[in-house]
Parts: sequence; structure tokens; C-alpha cells
Amino acid sequence: MVTFKKFIGKKILDENRTLLECDDGSKIIFDNKLFIIKYSDSSTDSYMDIDNVSSMEEGLIKLTSVLFEKRCILINFDWVSYNNIKYMTLPENKLDIKDKLTHIFEMQYQLNKRIGVDSTNFNEDDKVKWVLNFSRALSQETSELIDSVPWKWWAKYQKVDFQNAKVEVIDLMHFVVCLALTLGMSADDFYEAYCKKMKVNNDRQDSGYKIKNENDCKEI
Repeated sequence: MVTFKKFIGKKILDENRTLLECDDGSKIIFDNKLFIIKYSDSSTDSYMDIDNVSSMEEGLIKLTSVLFEKRCILINFDWVSYNNIKYMTLPENKLDIKDKLTHIFEMQYQLNKRIGVDSTNFNEDDKVKWVLNFSRALSQETSELIDSVPWKWWAKYQKVDFQNAKVEVIDLMHFVVCLALTLGMSADDFYEAYCKKMKVNNDRQDSGYKIKNENDCKEI
């Protein structure tokens, strides 16, 4: 069960700052360039500074991280009109796996948009271009993961680096999510497709997978 919160009030503090108030008492302060600079999760005037913000997107990314630590996920934000600003709060101590995946997709989308890649505006040619770009990046990250372990059987100098291997796995995830976003998949779409494909994989094992069924993935 999640609870959705909306910002219900807007106050001009001075010529440089604007305050938005949420129906649960949380507040966000923006400067005159709409950069998020402070966040409060209560009705008090105690704010958390969101430092070194140089763009709207960076402020949003940092605010999203702050909210996530408080078991919240920012899901909608209209920079221009301050309308449709909404985040959801989870009552449990931990986010369930689908909510974590939603957060991953949101963070990746915001980062891509900051870089200049907005998948929501892709036409068919854009999708082809970025499927290729992200696939190449994914391939390169795979190579970097391979370099984290001794793969040259003829060489004795190599050492394993499991810490970097973990980092490369995360980099792989970045580009997997980028590909999903490029193809118009949401976190829910990704999760549901994963579960359906897992069922296909298990069914193949149950049958011995002696014959390839060309149609068993058509419904995913």
C-alpha cells in the first residue's frame, strides 16, 4: 500500500526563492532558476540543504535520492507550472522489489534527460539509434567486467577485483534500463516481462528443452 502526496501550496518567499508545501507537511524551496535547494519532511522550519545544484535536473535527482532514503519516490513533476507534483510514501520499513525497480527507472530517466537523451520523445529512428548506442555501451561494460577477473589463461600477473566487478554489474544495469526506457518499457513492464520470460525458461527446463518453440516468447 502506498500513499500519494501532492503539493498544495505555493509561497513566494522573496525575489529569489519559492516555497512549495505538501499536504503531509513536507516542503521544498527553489531558487529563482527553479533549482531545488532545500527540503523539509516536517511542518517545522528545519530544512535539509541540497547543495551544489547547478541545474533543475540535478536538483530533482538529488531530491529523489533524499526522498528515497525516507521511503518515498518522486513520480511526477512539472517544472513550469508546479502542477502534477506528486510523490508516493511507502508505510513499510523497506521498499519492496517493484518499488525499488521504479526508483531505478526514475533515476536513470532523469540522468539520461540531463545528458540530453529523453526517451519519451523518441520516434522510430531515434529508438533504432539508441538501441544500437546503448547496446554498444552494454557490450563495452561487459568487457570491463571481464577485465575485473583473470581471463588470460596464458598470463600469471592478473589479479581478481571483485569490488570493481560489482561496479561493472551496476554499469550493465544502467544500460539495460536505458534500453528498456528506449523501447517504451516502464518498471512494471520490465518486471512483468521478466516474470513471463522466467516462466518460459522454467517451462523449457521442465520439458527437457529438446525442441525449440519459436512461439513461446510471443506473448511476453
